[in-house]
Amino acid sequence: MSKYSYQLKIHAVQEYLSKECSYAEVCRKFDIHSKRQLITWVHEAQVNGYESLAPRKTHHSYSLDFKLQVVNYYRMHELSTVQVAVKFNLNRSQVYSWYRKYKNEGIVGLRPKPIGRPTKAMNKRKMIKKSKIQGEL
Repeated sequence: MSKYSYQLKIHAVQEYLSKECSYAEVCRKFDIHSKRQLITWVHEAQVNGYESLAPRKTHHSYSLDFKLQVVNYYRMHELSTVQVAVKFNLNRSQVYSWYRKYKNEGIVGLRPKPIGRPTKAMNKRKMIKKSKIQGEL
């Protein structure tokens, strides 16, 4: 659950866009602790509409092509992670995480990882014993 409700975000953005108040005044009025947060909401609403302020679905898996598209856009346009996140309706930290993985591991780092616990590899001794037993039969 997010700290601020969808309705509060909309009202705060509308209040700022009506040009009656500054960022600081809107933050005080709606008890928003970070001016940076309000600035991000305003940019998201201007670029993607008010729907982008709605709570995001968690645990969303993205394709390799989409991740690569985001990373390439970030590298080519030399924008901040916040600006790229607003364009693609993502979290800022997600954009930077994908970029860091791409920089360190290449395209392999962006591949989706298998979900769940890895299968248990058999012990070499057990495998040797099994092969001996099967050889004797």
